[in-house]
Amino acid sequence: MSIAPTRSPRFTELSATATSIADLRLLQCFVIVAEELHLGRAAERLSIGQPAVARTVEMLERRLGVELLRRGTREVQLTSVGERMLAGGRDLLEQHESLVEDVERFARVERVSVTVSFDGGFAGLLLAAAVREYREISPDAEVRLQSAFNGSGAEDLLSGDVDFAVVGVPPIDVGVGSAVVAGCRRVALLPRSHPLAERESITVEELRGERELRAGKAAPAWAPQWSIAGLLGEAPTWAGEFELFAEALDLVASGHGVMLAPDVAQLRFGRSDLVWLPLEGLDAVEIHLAWRRRNVPRRRAKSLTAAFSRAGDALDRSLSVA
Repeated sequence: MSIAPTRSPRFTELSATATSIADLRLLQCFVIVAEELHLGRAAERLSIGQPAVARTVEMLERRLGVELLRRGTREVQLTSVGERMLAGGRDLLEQHESLVEDVERFARVERVSVTVSFDGGFAGLLLAAAVREYREISPDAEVRLQSAFNGSGAEDLLSGDVDFAVVGVPPIDVGVGSAVVAGCRRVALLPRSHPLAERESITVEELRGERELRAGKAAPAWAPQWSIAGLLGEAPTWAGEFELFAEALDLVASGHGVMLAPDVAQLRFGRSDLVWLPLEGLDAVEIHLAWRRRNVPRRRAKSLTAAFSRAGDALDRSLSVA
């Protein structure tokens, strides 16, 4: 008949206390000192100063209310309680290390899924390059793309439909985090037959009175930044609405109306029957990557922001060459 080993009540109390203080660094320091029985060698293993090692062990002793070590001039000795603490401390540290390794393995295996909403005019090469950059950081990540309307991507965040949104209008909801990942210039998109089509650039004032195309589900902040009349502080004259950016290009080319667009879209949607005229006297527009803080881990937001920023830098270089 075998008898299961028992643990003394005092040691059980010590282990529970060591666990309850939730500071494995104190325990790790003690275990290394107990293994070396020398503060100098323990300090070398921990890569900290010898006084800091001594203070750490003293802090653990004060919290536990026991003496774990007897200090000599050069060496230290374990008390009987310290010997028990060493055995149990090793077990706790090994369990902690095993748990961390298990979680890291699970994190590598777990498939991360990210849904990104994007405005057609701001996506194109920027979005494709950003996804490539992100896949290098998280090769097992699944990235799903969802087309949005001008400025409506932030609304998709609030509804919980997407994790991230690429927008040209800064989000204002307090629960939404955002970062500027790229910049663009506004251009006037005109049909090749337009009287001003031969110009190299144009001002907003010269486009006053033009019939404009409107994004049907645009956010309220869209018109003041992305319509001719809105920039002039006037009521617009709408020629019609569109849902997708590609549809708007056909409407402009057919002479149905004109519109403002980001210059980054030209790299993707450039065509011979359209003219992209730079607007003079306007500052660049910031392209934002937005996410709902409650739904997206900070580390994931940081990774995707970095991917978009690198893609935005590459896009800037492409535009400068073009």
